[in-house]
Amino acid sequence: MFSIKKNIYVLYLSIFVSNLFAQTNNSIEVSGGFIFPMSSTNGLIGNIQFNYPLTDDFYLYIYTGYSEWDKFKISIDYRYSEIESTINNQKRFIPSYSANSHIKIPLYLGTRLNFRTNKLFTSFINFEFGYSYLSYNSYDKWNPVYSNSGEVINYIPEEATKEKNTEYLFGIAIGLGASIPISKDLNVILNYKVNSSTNFKYIEMLSIRGTNSMLVGGVNFII
Repeated sequence: MFSIKKNIYVLYLSIFVSNLFAQTNNSIEVSGGFIFPMSSTNGLIGNIQFNYPLTDDFYLYIYTGYSEWDKFKISIDYRYSEIESTINNQKRFIPSYSANSHIKIPLYLGTRLNFRTNKLFTSFINFEFGYSYLSYNSYDKWNPVYSNSGEVINYIPEEATKEKNTEYLFGIAIGLGASIPISKDLNVILNYKVNSSTNFKYIEMLSIRGTNSMLVGGVNFII
């Protein structure tokens, strides 16, 4: 009798485990697109992501990637000389930049929840958090660029003041996207996310320096 009960228990356990793994369709997602840092030039982004579904509509995922963009824009308050002010009374703020050559490498954990499905696509929302490595060049002095008339028309950073910076940022992001099925094992993914990061010092959450948005598209392979 004990042997029969044991065999029945093993059978039920085997069925449960096989059903659990049958319902878990892990996937690899490869995507690329554009990153839009606030008050900076736009850049490019590429990610690779592992998805682990807990249910048909709720996923956990982890991803890393690489993004880069160039200049962090600033405006320099230029005060006209007495002679210039009699000729030109336009705005005194001249655009320039205080940092460039940004490279960011994230390692993020996230969740994705499907909330609407039709014949064409499944829409979802996602929330994620993690850490990023950020490197860039910064400058603290600028040289004026003059026109033929002697008026200052631009400021360029002084190369002698260039400093290489490395930051480790904690960040969170929310997003909205869609999954478009191509075949049983392949989906096209479109995702728009807003990310805000901090280094717990001078880069603050929701600040211009620490906030960006991303528009990415890619493919999701069931494995």
